[in-house]
Amino acid sequence: MPKVENVRLLDRLSSRRAVVGTLYLTATHVIFVENGSETRKETWVLHSQISSIEKQATTATGCPLLIRCKNFQVIQLVIPQERDCHDVYISLIRLARPVKYEELYCFSFNPKLDKEEREQGWKLVDLNEEYNRMGVPNNYWQISDVNRDYGVCDSYPTEVYVPKSATAHIIVGSSKFRSRRRFPALSYYCKGNNASICRSSQPLSGFSARCLEDEQMLQAIRKANPGSDFIYVVDTRPKLNAMANRAAGKGYENEDNYSNIKFQFIGIENIHVMRNSLQKMLEVCELKSPSMSDFLWGLENSGWLKHIKAIMDAGIFIAKAVAEEGVSVLVHCSDGWDRTAQVCSVASLLLDPYYRTMKGFMVLIEKDWISFGHKFNHRYGNLDGDPKEISPVIDQFIECIWQLMEQFPCAFEFNERFLIHIQHHIYSCQFGNFLCNSQKERRELKYENAQTKTASSFLAALMIISASRGPGSLIHDDIHCFSQAPCSCQQ
Repeated sequence: MPKVENVRLLDRLSSRRAVVGTLYLTATHVIFVENGSETRKETWVLHSQISSIEKQATTATGCPLLIRCKNFQVIQLVIPQERDCHDVYISLIRLARPVKYEELYCFSFNPKLDKEEREQGWKLVDLNEEYNRMGVPNNYWQISDVNRDYGVCDSYPTEVYVPKSATAHIIVGSSKFRSRRRFPALSYYCKGNNASICRSSQPLSGFSARCLEDEQMLQAIRKANPGSDFIYVVDTRPKLNAMANRAAGKGYENEDNYSNIKFQFIGIENIHVMRNSLQKMLEVCELKSPSMSDFLWGLENSGWLKHIKAIMDAGIFIAKAVAEEGVSVLVHCSDGWDRTAQVCSVASLLLDPYYRTMKGFMVLIEKDWISFGHKFNHRYGNLDGDPKEISPVIDQFIECIWQLMEQFPCAFEFNERFLIHIQHHIYSCQFGNFLCNSQKERRELKYENAQTKTASSFLAALMIISASRGPGSLIHDDIHCFSQAPCSCQQ
């Protein structure tokens, strides 16, 4: 376990004196231990949480090393010797960018659970149980195994809910006309009025192409809601982006070809715009002693809140269509795994109070993100790969929920600490829930429900919640009190 003595940890947010201590590099963490004899305070940073490492110009006091984390923590160290600093820098570059799944922290982390407890953690979220809670299957919707062995769409789960009138021929035909073969499938069903939220990818329509099976698929979604004579098709992209895709043989639905649809554009930008927006916002947050006007100007210039509003607007539009108009909605973006996941999950949470409970929120993430093939590996840099694939898609979703909590705190069972906990573990790779880019990939690599290999963060969250609510708890730190109600650690 390499270590470097007499390292200084700087507090970048105040003029407080630097703390001197020892820096340790383990296989999984960077650990800084203060030299103070009374309270040897420790700062632990998971390698998987490190976003970037910057080796700065050497000064008279040493060589500064700036570590930026994916949870937005920033740590500045000053190492006395340039050679030691270079060694630490090279080591962290490699440790923070694993190349194989087996190198991730979840495969070495030991939560001290026996096999039965690990299995219990993976069984906490049951999507069949969740769809039954929504009221399906029923006279209008059925479960289809057309995608068994991932033969139709390799990024979809093996079982999806589709309208009863949609035959296997219609589903397969529709899939061939959709980008990445992601055909329309059920995301949320409102049993009070039979309205639904379905999701897919963009059609391969170009300027004039059409597909009879795809048109029949949308007609089947409309027929599954006898209380409405049309459905909304919501394209979450800016119209200009969707039109550009037409030139590449993709695009959006032509209302002249699809009967009884109403088309709606919602201008949510792509992953590259979002990545740049986050970077600009973080630069504003790292300004040293900015004036209020400088901070507000920088925040506005980043566009971050404008993007959050666009996602919220889309979710609100869909929720109102379902709850107030009783109209079903089909949602898509380009490939249907980023903006589509954001919008469907925000709308579902607005519609259904169950998703505003602690377990329900975890079920929502499992349903609309994990199950439907959100690209966790690519978007959050779990493994060394293309930096242009990284984007704060789920961070934006979590911020949307935080914005709602600020306005309606009594509508939620949990508080912002719970959201921070979820966000932390999406990036930490400490648990097995958020590995890979799809269910197929997890199963091929034998990580799906890997009870004997990794632990479920959902079980960890519930265990911490349980511990934080009663006396004599094993874990009772303030950061782990997720309930909105006062608990013993707040007394």
